Amino acid sequence: MTPNYYDKENQLVTTLESDNLAPLNGFIILNLNDFSTSRIEIAKNKLTDERIERTIFDLLENQYKYFTDKNLTLNFRRNKMNKAILALMYPALVNKVLNLREHDEISIKIAKWLSRDYKMELLDEETEPSTLYMVNTHLMDFDSFIAKEVDEHSNDIVQFKQNMLLDSDELKSRVNAEYNLLNNLRYRNEKKNHLMFDPFNVVAIQERVYDYQDKKKFKPLDRIISILHPSIDFYDFAKGETLMQKYKKVKKKNKNLTEEMKQYKINDPFLREASNNDIKVTDNLDGKILDDGVTFYPARTSISSQDRFEITYKKKNNGMVLIESYFDNPKNSHRIKVEHGGEEFNIDEFLNGKFINVESEVNLVLRYERDYDAPSWQKAGKITIREV
Repeated sequence: MTPNYYDKENQLVTTLESDNLAPLNGFIILNLNDFSTSRIEIAKNKLTDERIERTIFDLLENQYKYFTDKNLTLNFRRNKMNKAILALMYPALVNKVLNLREHDEISIKIAKWLSRDYKMELLDEETEPSTLYMVNTHLMDFDSFIAKEVDEHSNDIVQFKQNMLLDSDELKSRVNAEYNLLNNLRYRNEKKNHLMFDPFNVVAIQERVYDYQDKKKFKPLDRIISILHPSIDFYDFAKGETLMQKYKKVKKKNKNLTEEMKQYKINDPFLREASNNDIKVTDNLDGKILDDGVTFYPARTSISSQDRFEITYKKKNNGMVLIESYFDNPKNSHRIKVEHGGEEFNIDEFLNGKFINVESEVNLVLRYERDYDAPSWQKAGKITIREV
């Protein structure tokens, strides 16, 4: 993560960057006798993406053991890389330090959950970590080092390939990754007050992780999480929700959908028959078509004060129309309103039947003053329109 530089003429190795010094990375062997360099050989046999994932996993799964008795800080951001770090390190995290690097509302919420569940100390925003070891995830972002293209014909890249012995066609595919690791890795040359630990900072991993074939299928971080610590997915880092909270939301949504499906299943025959008889009704009504009229009521027991139950009945004969309700409860009758002809009535005003004279059609709107969820209130909204 922090490169070394060497001066062949003066036989000097340093961490101080200079334009006159050639860089070293984990793939370069420096001979201290004559300061010549050579590359670590990378196996030429082509592994499947699945086998590369397995190789990486085998090199990671026991890393936590070194830190069980060490004082360390885990830098936390809510992304998949940090989820993988937690999956790798969780057996060694008790009494360790969690350092929150983003302070949005969701990050703070998740950090509090994690510090509680893993028995970690959560640092205040103003407090700097003081442990010897610091855990980071920069090298886990392996896709980004390949994705950032470099101009292979620029003087800078030509010189880089010479320094890193990347001139051969066999190593051409590594130029992007190794150049970006050296030049575009955040914090690479900043002074560090800790010993930095990155699980992917292993030559055996670095020689493999950039050789995958299918980006959509190559998911080593998913493998780490699903095998080592699948329960970390109890937390949704993106939305700041637990699996239980998401389950309750889905359960509630499913209940509402079930109720809606019941409504359509129960009242579908009524809706079809009403349409066949040229009676216009809203979808939230159920009832029965009569020889000389129609009886209707809310289709569901769950009723909102925002619901409007509307029916338009066209007369078939000349004469009066009788509107009759059945809710005999003077104390509560004002909670159900019936609209007709621009006027509003309590439903019990039609209790014994009310004759009205209309030329061609009757339009009624039924609505409730409050929300209800009981069969008795569904039944209370029952009304019959009958020609006399």
